[in-house]
Amino acid sequence: MSSIKVKENKITSKLVPLDNQLGNDDSIFPHRTGLLYLVIGRKGSGKTTVLLNLLKTKKEDGGYRGFYDNIFLINPNGKDPKYAKLIEELEKTGNYYTEMTNDVLEEIEEKIRTFNDNYDGPGKPANLLICDDCIHFLPKSNQKAKVFHGIITGMRHLHLNMIITLQKLKGANTIVRSNADIVSVWRNDTKTEVKDMMEEFGFPQEYLDKAWEEKHGFATVSFASGKPRYFIKFDEIEK
Repeated sequence: MSSIKVKENKITSKLVPLDNQLGNDDSIFPHRTGLLYLVIGRKGSGKTTVLLNLLKTKKEDGGYRGFYDNIFLINPNGKDPKYAKLIEELEKTGNYYTEMTNDVLEEIEEKIRTFNDNYDGPGKPANLLICDDCIHFLPKSNQKAKVFHGIITGMRHLHLNMIITLQKLKGANTIVRSNADIVSVWRNDTKTEVKDMMEEFGFPQEYLDKAWEEKHGFATVSFASGKPRYFIKFDEIEK
C-alpha cells in the first residue's frame, strides 16, 4: 500500500469529464473515431494483410467492417495486388491517391469536412484515412508538414481515424508517435529500432521475443482505454 498522503481540496471533486474521449469500449479497436493506428513492419512482413483483415472483419468480431462511411487511401508505391478491391472501390469516389502532398491532404480534409456537414445518417459520421508507407514523402520541416499534423491532431473533430503503415519506427516523427493510440510492430533486427519501440511504447523485450517467434508474428499495444494494454497479435497478454 502506498504511503503517499494528500490533503483533499473541494475543487478535485468538481473535476468531471466534459466529454468521453476515451470511451467505454475496452476492445483493442474501439468503434469510435479520433484514433491513430501505427502499423510498423518491413516489406513482406504481413502488415497489409492485417490491415485489410481488420477492415473486412465484422464489428461484432472486433473489426471495422460496416463501421466507416468514408475511406481514403494514399499509396504512392504502386498498386499492391492485395489492395486491388479496395482501390477499385475508392477510385469510383475519387478517394484513392498516389501522392502524399500538402495539396492532396488539404483536398482530403476538405472532402471530409464537406461529407460531415452533409451527413444525415444515424449517429455520427466515421471517416478513415490510410497512409500506406508514404509519410516519408512529407517535408521534414514541421512548418511544411503542418497540414498533415493538423489532420492528426484534429482527428476527433473530423470524426476521423487514421492508419499509418511504416517500414521503420524512425519514419514517424514526434507528432505521429505521441498521438498513436494503437501500435503493432513486426520483427526488426536493428537494435536501435527495437530499443526505440521499447522506449517509445513500453514494449517489454520478452513480449517482442514471444510475438516474433512466428514468421509473421507481431506485438500490439493499445492506449485507447487510457492505460497501455499489450497483445501478441491481438490476443491480450495476461499479467
